[in-house]
Amino acid sequence: MNKRRFEIAHRMKIIHNTFAWSGNRSLEKYGLTVTQIELMLYLLHNPDETIYQKEIERTFRLSNPTVTGILGRLEEKGMIVRQVDSRDHRYRVVVLSPKGRQVVQEMEGRLHETENEVFGCLTEEETDQLLALLDKVTANLSWRQGGSSVCGCTEADL
Repeated sequence: MNKRRFEIAHRMKIIHNTFAWSGNRSLEKYGLTVTQIELMLYLLHNPDETIYQKEIERTFRLSNPTVTGILGRLEEKGMIVRQVDSRDHRYRVVVLSPKGRQVVQEMEGRLHETENEVFGCLTEEETDQLLALLDKVTANLSWRQGGSSVCGCTEADL
């Protein structure tokens, strides 16, 4: 294994764990998980989009059974509603409930605090650079799901 790449992966894991720990601590009172709130934030920040379960699976790179479970638990807690699509009755659209909207808006403040704890040391330019690099790495992962590598890497390179 390439030591520098391992170090990158390790640091990414530390950042992820920091968000997960902080988020889960804040979410205990709502009985929610970080993954659930991330999905709710996605719904909140895409109000003009028609969001189907397939879209959630693709966006979060999660399997159908995983997303079905997450949505089921959120629905049981009254955080989301799955409605029949008015254009195609075979599909169900996922939307935030009023309760879900309120909870996720309350959580945004805490999430901003955590973001500042983690990324507050970066300038705007550094943030843009980091985002561009992470976008490149993320795009390269698409080959694992049937796509092709964006940066020309093969599985052997990784």
